[in-house]
Amino acid sequence: MAQNLEQQLKEVGSKLETPHSSKDALVKLLKQAASCLSELDQSPPASTLESMQPFLNAIVKPELLKHQDRDVKLLVATCICEITRITAPEAPYSDEVLKDIFHLDCGHF
Repeated sequence: MAQNLEQQLKEVGSKLETPHSSKDALVKLLKQAASCLSELDQSPPASTLESMQPFLNAIVKPELLKHQDRDVKLLVATCICEITRITAPEAPYSDEVLKDIFHLDCGHF
């Protein structure tokens, strides 16, 4: 099961590396990622964290963090919350990136 989740997250990460012309395709990818992330336990093995790396890098790109669509923003925030849960107590990102994430999260309230 974990191997399948690792593979799915790796694939989603690579797909997010390229810009998407369709909001629907982006939403579908982000929903898939959120679902996979929700199934992972906290402090997973190093192999899982390694396979997540392309996704971890892609989800905090400015074009996703500052996306204009409300659904995309919500799904990005959901994924980042799951990433934070999974990687706790370690911070998954640098302070600068966490600041951008905080602005995204505050924008939803």
